[in-house]
Amino acid sequence: MKFLFLLAAFILTFSCWGQTDADALEKQVKGKSGFEKLATLNQLSAFFNGNNDRKFRKYAKQGCVLAENFDESKMSLSSEQSNMIAEAFNHFAVSQYDKKHYLDARNIFQKAETLSEDIGNEAVATNAKIYLAKIDSLADDAVKDNIFNRTLTDLNLDRVVSNTNSKVGIAFELKMAQARENKNDTTKAIEHYQEAAKLLRDKGEFDKAEEIDTKIASLQTRKPQNQLQQPISSFSLTDLELPEVDSINANPEEARSVLDQATLLERNNDYQSALAYYKRYTALQRKLEKDSLAQEAARTEVLLEMDRLKQENEIADLNIAAIQAEKAAEERAKNVLFFGLALIAITAIIVLILYISKRKKHAQLTQAYEDLDQAKEDLQEAKVHISKLLEQQVSPEIASALIEEAPEKRKQFVAIMFLDIRGFTPIAEQMEAKELIEYQNHIFGFMIEIIQKYHGNINQFMGDGFMATFGAPISHGEDVKNAFLAGKEIIAQLEEVNAKGIAPHTKVGIGIHAGQVVTGNVGTETRKQFSVTGNTVIIAARIEQLNKQYGSNMIISQEVNEYLDNSDTKGMNSQNYETHVKGRTEPVEILVFNGEMIVS
Repeated sequence: MKFLFLLAAFILTFSCWGQTDADALEKQVKGKSGFEKLATLNQLSAFFNGNNDRKFRKYAKQGCVLAENFDESKMSLSSEQSNMIAEAFNHFAVSQYDKKHYLDARNIFQKAETLSEDIGNEAVATNAKIYLAKIDSLADDAVKDNIFNRTLTDLNLDRVVSNTNSKVGIAFELKMAQARENKNDTTKAIEHYQEAAKLLRDKGEFDKAEEIDTKIASLQTRKPQNQLQQPISSFSLTDLELPEVDSINANPEEARSVLDQATLLERNNDYQSALAYYKRYTALQRKLEKDSLAQEAARTEVLLEMDRLKQENEIADLNIAAIQAEKAAEERAKNVLFFGLALIAITAIIVLILYISKRKKHAQLTQAYEDLDQAKEDLQEAKVHISKLLEQQVSPEIASALIEEAPEKRKQFVAIMFLDIRGFTPIAEQMEAKELIEYQNHIFGFMIEIIQKYHGNINQFMGDGFMATFGAPISHGEDVKNAFLAGKEIIAQLEEVNAKGIAPHTKVGIGIHAGQVVTGNVGTETRKQFSVTGNTVIIAARIEQLNKQYGSNMIISQEVNEYLDNSDTKGMNSQNYETHVKGRTEPVEILVFNGEMIVS
């Protein structure tokens, strides 16, 4: 009777509480903290219970998380504070019961019952006992009806019957880890996360286990935080002590990864860690913008210098032509003077004077001609110097195409190779910036040499991989075979590097396809880039991605295999498949190379 009286009073109180009051509390709750925030969340949960299921679950969950933090903090609590914690547990347990998550509801109702009995809150304790009896009754009925497997699966009551179910352990370990993390006890948090990951692997949920492993890695690299966490919105960009831009090696994939991690941490109320990731993301964005501007400026400067040299070369040619014409006229005048000397003696004197004068001028013009010829040689040397500068950024063949202004666009039959380093992000996260640069230079260094050895051109680096073209802008006769042999040698040499242990163990995936593409210089007079486009490029990229599906290190299309003979693939483990790839309606025939070693 006492419980019913309290319940009636509770309903009467909140029936008089209007939506306007609820709206006001919703606006205020974001600015509150501690037990003041918990009290407001309890009020909102009570109001929306039965009125708005979505908001009821939202505020009940927030209140439960906050209450668990207080409950596990081992701090001295007053009777009023304990009542607020018990009430928050009760609201969230009801929401879980309504969703038929009976195991979660049972665990939380038990906590609410225990805490309520300790502090003498009979209303909450009685309510918890009623719901616990309902859950136990559901389990008993399921067993009595002899439909144990189906019913327990539908109602999630198998987890109620077995307290040793692995999911209980997982939920417990995750909650304990989050609580330890919120109190900056990183060591204990990592221990709980590791236990949760182990239980997930035992259940076969490897994807979720890998997510927790990523979380563990971020905790292991995080410095202890002694200051209280505060929402990101309370900071401004001027408060961020950003790293020096020039000390960062940035790429777009890393920036997106850091932003995703920051968003996830903020969503989990780990504001201080989220702030560190936002600081890192802002610095990465500044570095990317600075690098982009620097690259644009360098390319623009090279192109402008090329235009200036071409103009000077044209002017020099015009001046040389004028000097040659003037020199021819001088020769004709000299002949006339000699003829006049033979006819008239007086004229000969005049002609002699003119001749001496002209000889002097002729010497000056000859010297000018020699100076211009020297200038032309200097321009040619400058052209060679610019070619060398471009060849540091692109292949010699593409540099020549840019300088000589090859046809803007044309169709060519080429082989396209895509290469991707597997697991690059975990490797990069464990390295300092300097170590990461050394690692990339070491791995990509010998790959670049192999590509050039087989007359290939690397069109684009993509952080953890690259795209290479064989046969454009110039074909070398066996472009498709060269692409395959280059991929084969890259994998063989990578295995030697891994065996020596001079760098972190690295795996790659290679995809090769051949077909018609459109090539040429794309851009304006201020900026041009040698481009290779077409469906062949897209299919080559899709084929490379299939390495993840087949667990292989290299896949080639049937179009590539047609150009190979038995000696090219001798000693290699392979298998033919037919598969569909995005961008092509008909199935693609592929040859998948498996195994840990390719015999060269």
